[in-house]
Amino acid sequence: MGQSQCQVSEPSEPRLVLTSDVWRFDKDPEEFAFTAMLWEQNGDFYHYRREERDSDADADLELFQKAILVPRDYYLARLPPPGAPATRAPSTALADPNVFFKRTEPIMYDPTHTEKCRPADDQADEMRICEELRQNPHPNICRYLGYVPTLDGNSIAGLCFERHEMNLDSAVEDNFSFNATAVIEDVRSGLDHLHSLGYAHNDINPGNIVLTKTGLAVIIDFDSCHKIGESLRGKKAGTVNWDHQSEISLPENDYHLLREVEKWLAENVRETHGLENEDSR
Repeated sequence: MGQSQCQVSEPSEPRLVLTSDVWRFDKDPEEFAFTAMLWEQNGDFYHYRREERDSDADADLELFQKAILVPRDYYLARLPPPGAPATRAPSTALADPNVFFKRTEPIMYDPTHTEKCRPADDQADEMRICEELRQNPHPNICRYLGYVPTLDGNSIAGLCFERHEMNLDSAVEDNFSFNATAVIEDVRSGLDHLHSLGYAHNDINPGNIVLTKTGLAVIIDFDSCHKIGESLRGKKAGTVNWDHQSEISLPENDYHLLREVEKWLAENVRETHGLENEDSR
């Protein structure tokens, strides 16, 4: 699995988009809490928390009737004010197979905590950072192509990026030949550039490193990226099982996670590819 293609669509019938099991890690052993369910209909998202883990398609459709409409301003950022950097993606972007369209799917919506960790804020921050990266490109940083507006023109439907072959997770799983040492150096180079601009990525993991057709490693996903020294409390920062344990956005967060990726590659590349990958790019 690499970056998945996504289209802006407005189905007339409800479509189950995502389900995600949520666990309570404050229990020992951890306990199942609920299954978060997200439907899409007519351009809107509907959310429901199912207490049972197992269900069938017919039951899912019945549960949709109990689902809550997710307010658009919770997950869609408003367009920046006039004069602020805002690159609109080419009109052909969504139909271009070489473009990855990243939209927000609010699977963890909680109507009782709508002011905490709003995806719309993450989207706005990511767009702002990507605009700066667009002005300061680097071969190991994914190229940002611009935003796609909503149909009413008031909000950001999603962000467009250059599409790449596969992420590091998929490369290992699919026995794709690559130079693991070069990948680490590529990511380090991209991080050094990001840090020179005053940002830390805070979410380096095999899913956020993609490979080009030539095997060059490229960093993606900037919704956990924050100014160096900025507090990470109440903000998106990190991925389950790939945590830097820091409450401050720091370069060391990235280097710590990069060392973890290096260890992960040392174990998995030897097991699935063999040492010959060190000789190929």
